[in-house]
Amino acid sequence: MRWLIAEDSLLNRSGHWFEYLSTFDRELRALGDDVTTLACRDAEPFIREQLRALPVLPDAIFHRMSDGANPLVRYSRVPVHAWRTWRTMSRWLRGQPDFDVIFVPTVLVHHLLGWQ
Repeated sequence: MRWLIAEDSLLNRSGHWFEYLSTFDRELRALGDDVTTLACRDAEPFIREQLRALPVLPDAIFHRMSDGANPLVRYSRVPVHAWRTWRTMSRWLRGQPDFDVIFVPTVLVHHLLGWQ
């Protein structure tokens, strides 16, 4: 099977995303599946190397939730992020062969709009 894993919060080794997606990557490959992982466009080199992750996705808004911005700015990030995700994925997928499974581990309101 051909898997596409897309996680915009996959930025570095802090938090749970690296460990979580490393397990998926390792075990799916052990089954003989093909895995393509998309990470945050600013993903650290370690993430890119270890998971063969492509730094394609717009920066997650999760990392900026408590940055002190006023509520209007924070709430405006939801549709902006959705638009950026939709635009990025539409363009990227056009140049790719079909995937059997597209797995998006984090699905929040701003992701639902972008992954329509």
